[in-house]
Amino acid sequence: MDVDFEHYDRLPKGAVAFGRYVILGFLGTGASSVVYLCRDLHERGRKIALKVLRKESAYDPHMVRRFRNEINASYRITHPNVVRALQLYTNSKCEAYAMEYVDGQSLGEYIASSPTLLIKETCALLEQICSGTQAIHGAGLVHRDLKPDNILVSRAANLKICDFNTALSFSRTQEAHEIGEIGTLEYMSPEVITTGRADPRSDIYAIGVMGYQMLTGKIPYKANSEEQHVKLKIRGRLKSPSLLRKDCPRDLGQLILRACSSDPNKRFFTAREMQIALQRLDLNKRPGFLERLAEKASSLR
Repeated sequence: MDVDFEHYDRLPKGAVAFGRYVILGFLGTGASSVVYLCRDLHERGRKIALKVLRKESAYDPHMVRRFRNEINASYRITHPNVVRALQLYTNSKCEAYAMEYVDGQSLGEYIASSPTLLIKETCALLEQICSGTQAIHGAGLVHRDLKPDNILVSRAANLKICDFNTALSFSRTQEAHEIGEIGTLEYMSPEVITTGRADPRSDIYAIGVMGYQMLTGKIPYKANSEEQHVKLKIRGRLKSPSLLRKDCPRDLGQLILRACSSDPNKRFFTAREMQIALQRLDLNKRPGFLERLAEKASSLR
């Protein structure tokens, strides 16, 4: 029997949603939604993730718009480093959508498992992020909230970018938006902070911040207040990771600084350009490295 969304804050195990998805368990929750692990009765029982907008958010037109934007954006992208959207469901009681299930953890959790990551490990992860981001930009979208919590790491160490509720098409990225609507301060580029406008280079800035975090164990421009953090970020004086970590090659440190430049014109122009620069460092060629990376990802679950 189909579950009655109106009378459940959390769907019970074994319930069937939309006549198709058997609830297997609870995966996580966000500010406006809840995610469940399900078995798809129409697809030979394969596992999927079902994201359901919270009841209190379903009455907020802004939240509903962002939720629908997430799946509409996801529909436009088919790439191994981007979570694939499957189906939107909407009725008088709820908003929900089914998406690809990634058996693993967030990149944030993965990073937290080690004070700093291996140099080759960091480069391998960054290459995948760049590849997925290039696919997003190729679909005419800017993500606008790239961060470790919005990237999933599978047991096989494959990265998947997710959470597109703030994504916008290029035709709208030059509109000014409220800062609180378009990202996370630590990963937000200076031009987004000062103007509310974003373009693909804003996503590249976020990739640079993640690379800096993975290499040094620190967020760039960490400060005692948001105001001070913003001032430091706009000023743009950042120490190279190679000065903070002896085994970090100078070229890699300069690559990260370029991605994190406060001037968008000095960053990589595309995510593909940054990916190529990472590949030219020739740090990921040691046989067996990716296998060990996959083994580590699996052991953390």
